Amino acid sequence: MLVPYEGGPVVYCPLVYTSFWGASWTNSNASLASQLNQFVQDLMQAGPWMNVLTQYGLSGAGALAQSSFLEFVPKTLTVSSYEAIFQSCINAGLIPEPENVNNSRIVSIVLVFLDSSVIINGGGRQLNFPGAPDAGYHDSFNTAAGNPFIYAFSEFADLKTITTIMSHEFAEMVTDPLYTAWTPDQAQHEIGDYCEGQNTTITVGGRTWTVQQMWSDVANACVVGSATRIPPIHPGPFGAVAAAAGAGVKRLGRGPARALDPAEVAPYHRVLPLPPVRFDHRYGTKQIADADMMAYTRKLFSPLRHHHLISDFPGLLRHAATLLESRAATGGAADEAEELEVGGDVSEAAPEPAARRKGVVSHAKG
Repeated sequence: MLVPYEGGPVVYCPLVYTSFWGASWTNSNASLASQLNQFVQDLMQAGPWMNVLTQYGLSGAGALAQSSFLEFVPKTLTVSSYEAIFQSCINAGLIPEPENVNNSRIVSIVLVFLDSSVIINGGGRQLNFPGAPDAGYHDSFNTAAGNPFIYAFSEFADLKTITTIMSHEFAEMVTDPLYTAWTPDQAQHEIGDYCEGQNTTITVGGRTWTVQQMWSDVANACVVGSATRIPPIHPGPFGAVAAAAGAGVKRLGRGPARALDPAEVAPYHRVLPLPPVRFDHRYGTKQIADADMMAYTRKLFSPLRHHHLISDFPGLLRHAATLLESRAATGGAADEAEELEVGGDVSEAAPEPAARRKGVVSHAKG
């Protein structure tokens, strides 16, 4: 077992937000952004590939929540400056505040795609320029509210390179989000690191994507996938021995006590992802294009139209908004009282490492 369990939480069933930083994603690279959003959705529906992750305590499923486009980020980012941008996204409601890990239902993770005009150079991280040591990496920080925010970055490259990088980072950020779970040395060697350069493809809905193979502790090898879900390892977040002994379940987020089947996640695709939003972090302003909003409402009721079922759909939405706002004003206490608590103590805070953990090794750049 090259990658042992160190006791920290995992992301049991990820709710993914994609974010595209740089001006080109809304014009010359808009088609590439659309392909990457489709890739993220397909990755979480690729059963054999996701089945490899179930041995580490994941459900084997996830969902894309929403994509955002930040056109006005600085050309050079540092760790502190992009953490401030993440915080502004939370403050504006673009990305939900990661609730305290003891109480959250499901944890959100953010995948950030940089365009060619934006680099990271400072605070122990370098990315997206010739000579940068990494092609991608994942990390976390504590928000102003003190909750762990989990994210990954990818350099700008061709489609196959980006999907390979993000498959690596996705697998590692859900199995070792705080550098305290599946790692022998606080993220210097995670399940993606042993298999760099060993790529494969997945096909979902007729679409084929290049991804990296992942390390399997059960197979003691890098694997393409598994035809069936691999039972959780013990010791681990959902190991059989730990469950029999009544040990606390360690995972980031609170969800169903049993593993979700991808078929149970699929119905949510009518609702998710939400329509994409353009965000100006300088002023905290958000904008959803009218065409995207109309396309979203059509998707909700397809093949019918909303007026076939609800004569006053706008009025229904206004009533729902009023109800939700009133619940929010009370802190959602009524909702919480109705929900079943599962899981153990997962109160680990994100560590403050002296040196940033390494990411995917950078490809040679000319």
